Parts: sequence; structure tokens; C-alpha cells
Amino acid sequence: MKVKKDAKKILDEFSKALENIPKLDETYYIVDNTNRTRPDVVSKTKNPTKLLKNAKTNEKGEIIVERGKWVK
Repeated sequence: MKVKKDAKKILDEFSKALENIPKLDETYYIVDNTNRTRPDVVSKTKNPTKLLKNAKTNEKGEIIVERGKWVK
């Protein structure tokens, strides 16, 4: 019984809170961009500095990478 009373109280409070929300018309957008993809473009210039900018290096400038777990 207590659960029913609590549920009723919560629903009543929620209903009162909803009364303060103004009624608005639905807003919807029709967009025809489903499954839109970009065209594949092959870059003619290769700039490794962009790729290596965040790579960890040692004092000699060699790239430090994690050793593969399959390597013994």
C-alpha cells in the first residue's frame, strides 16, 4: 500500500510540474542526408610530419612504439 501511495504522490507532483510547461507545436526537420558519405580522395602529397607530430621519440629521434604481444 505504501508503494501505491508513493507512486500516486509522485505522479501527482509530476502532473503539476507538467502544467507549468508551455504547449508548443512540434518542431521537426526533414533532412535527406541519410547514408551520406564523402568521396574518396587520394592525396598526392604525403606529409609524414603531420603523422609523426604526436609520436614519442628517443634522444636519437627514433620512434618509440609498443612491442606487439604476439612477439616473443
